[in-house]
Amino acid sequence: MCIIIQGNPKNVSKKILKNAYSNNPHGLGVMYFDNDSRLIQDKIYPKNFSDVKKFFKKHKSKTNEIGIHFRYCTVGKKKAYNSHPYNVLNKDHQFQMGFMHNSPELPHVLENENRSDSYFFVKQYFAPIISRDISLIRNDEFLENLKEIINLKTDSRVLIADTYSNDFTRVGNWIEKDNLFLSNSYGLREPYIWKYTSSNVTDTTTASSVSNGVSIDTESYGTQVEKTEFAGRQSYEVSNYSTYNTANTKTENEINKIYDILASGNKADYLKIMTENSGALATVLKECFFYSSDSSYLKNDSDEIQSINDEVIKKHG
Repeated sequence: MCIIIQGNPKNVSKKILKNAYSNNPHGLGVMYFDNDSRLIQDKIYPKNFSDVKKFFKKHKSKTNEIGIHFRYCTVGKKKAYNSHPYNVLNKDHQFQMGFMHNSPELPHVLENENRSDSYFFVKQYFAPIISRDISLIRNDEFLENLKEIINLKTDSRVLIADTYSNDFTRVGNWIEKDNLFLSNSYGLREPYIWKYTSSNVTDTTTASSVSNGVSIDTESYGTQVEKTEFAGRQSYEVSNYSTYNTANTKTENEINKIYDILASGNKADYLKIMTENSGALATVLKECFFYSSDSSYLKNDSDEIQSINDEVIKKHG
């Protein structure tokens, strides 16, 4: 659900940019202080990685400290105006302030479906308070209260830059790695690698065939389906499960669509993919299961976890 990167742009490698964009392709923005201590805020909706490289190149030499936001859409349309940062203070204000956010959702009242939750949070809550007393951005008690507010719905991180303090302010639980501050680690995981090879599935007597613990719906696709060799997604932290193979009848786009549905929180869509795309959903759930970096017990007994996966999938088809 998005990623924010803060630090010296010299430490932001091409690989970091590529992984961040691969996992969060729905918007890109930066904020930083230029040589005249002005706050620069810029954002785009990149069509491809070339757009990302050009945009970053445009800004990276103008500062020694930058905030970068890659958006994964959960609320609001996939448009440049929903990319981060959001300008907090109006043009008449003495100071400037930019706001970046990372989590599935901030507390807000959804006034329309075009704008994101981050936009409405800034408009409805944050801007009215901070515009009346910008010195609150240096107040520890206020920042602690802000942390509680942004975490009301989900675990959230916020990056703020302002010309009152001429500094960045991080709110929430951040990760420091390779001289950069990251709002999460999963946003920099290696992208999927898909290899498609033609393969016959000859089991036509049953509704499904099982390969490596993942159910393939052969009834819907006839006797010949496309077997997909799937190299697992590597997390930014080194995973104990660097690769594994599975079989699936769905294309990459359909898998990504399931990820979008899971991120949306729509229960009706959950039920729909459970009945219509159970094999593809099993693949997605299995990958999430194996790559849960916070679940140490998953790393200690892979055979047991594989057995659990197999039993669950056999039971539910």
